[in-house]
Amino acid sequence: GSPDTTFFEQKDMKGKNPHTYYNAATLAYLGDAVWEMYLRRSHVGVPLNLANYRMKVQRDACAEAQSRCYEQLLSQNASADLKLTF
Repeated sequence: GSPDTTFFEQKDMKGKNPHTYYNAATLAYLGDAVWEMYLRRSHVGVPLNLANYRMKVQRDACAEAQSRCYEQLLSQNASADLKLTF
C-alpha cells in the first residue's frame, strides 16, 4: 500500500471491522508494537548506550508500566492535552 494507508487499510479485510477480523491477542500485540515504537522515539536523544536504551524501553513497555499510564489517563480524564510522564 501507499505510505498514506494504514495497516488495516492495506490488509484486505473485505469490509470487516479490525476487531472482528483479528483476535484480541493479535490486536494487543500490534498495540504493544506501536507503544514500543513511541517509547523508542521518546527515549532517543537522551545520551545512553544501546543496552540502556533497550532496558528503559522494556521497562516502560511492560504491562505494569502500561497499567500505570492507563491509571494516569483515567485520573486526568484523558484530556486532549494530556502529557504522560514516565
